[in-house]
Amino acid sequence: IMITELQDSKSLATQANEYLNENGCSEEAQAFVIFDILTFMNPYVSPEIEQISVDLLTDDCTKLIVRDEIIGDEDSVGTNANLLNSIRNTFSLDNNVNLVFRNADDVPVDANASADFDSDENIDSGVYDIYITFSNDYLAENPTKLSRALITIHEMVHAKLMYSYLQGTLLMEYPEYTNLNTTLMQFLENRNIVNGQALNDAMHIAMVDFIGSMSYSLYQYAQNSGMTNITHQYCKEITKGSFYGTPAMPLIGTGASSAEELGIKTQNEQNNEPNAQGDDC
Repeated sequence: IMITELQDSKSLATQANEYLNENGCSEEAQAFVIFDILTFMNPYVSPEIEQISVDLLTDDCTKLIVRDEIIGDEDSVGTNANLLNSIRNTFSLDNNVNLVFRNADDVPVDANASADFDSDENIDSGVYDIYITFSNDYLAENPTKLSRALITIHEMVHAKLMYSYLQGTLLMEYPEYTNLNTTLMQFLENRNIVNGQALNDAMHIAMVDFIGSMSYSLYQYAQNSGMTNITHQYCKEITKGSFYGTPAMPLIGTGASSAEELGIKTQNEQNNEPNAQGDDC
C-alpha cells in the first residue's frame, strides 16, 4: 500500500509541475494545485447514507445532483474534492447527527436555500438533524444543474460551521471566528429575526475563507458531471457572485469584474438564462 501511495504521490507531483508550467505558475494555478494536493490527502470515501438523507427532496433533478453527483452512495461516486470530502466524512461518521436535504415554501424571502437547526430539544439530547432546505420558488425557475450544485455546496459549508459550533469545536478549528461563535450562541438562545439576520451576515463573512475550496469543488462537480465547457475561472466567478448582496461581498476580490457583474453571472445560472453555461436539468 505504501508503495502504491508513493507512486500516486509521485504521479500527482508530476502532474502538478506540468500544470504549473502550462499555466505560467500563476496564482490561480498554484491555488488549484494546492486543492488537488489537499484532495489527495483527504480522499473520497463512500458515505453512510443513513446519516445524509435526501428522502425529503421532492425535486427529482436536485435529488439526483445531491445524492448521486455530489454526496454519492453505494451505487454512485460523489464529487471528489477536499472540502466536500471533509463535510461528507464529518456527517457520515457521526451516528448522532444527520444532514438532511429537503425543499419547502417557508425559506426566507430572497433566499435560494437555507441551512437550518433542529429543535432545541433534539439538540440538547445530542441526537439531531441539520437541514439544508431548497426554496420551492428557486426550484420553480428551473435553475441549471451548475446553480443547484453551487447552492448545495454553499449550504453544506453553512451546515459544517453549524455542526462545529454544536460540537463545541468551532473556535478550535477556526480561532478567528469569534463573531460567528457569538452570533450562533445568540441565535440559539433567542431565534428571532434580528438574531437570524446577524447570524446570516456573520456566516457569509466567515465563508469568504472558503471561496477557493467552494469554487474548486464546483469545478470538480462540473467536470465529473460532463460539463467540460465549465472552467475553473467561471466557477470562481459564480461562487463569488453567490455572496452578492451580503456584507461579505466587499471583502471579496472581484478581479476584472465588478461585484454586480459577478452577481449577474450567478443569477443567469439561477434563472437558466440563454447565456448560462451550466446544463439544464
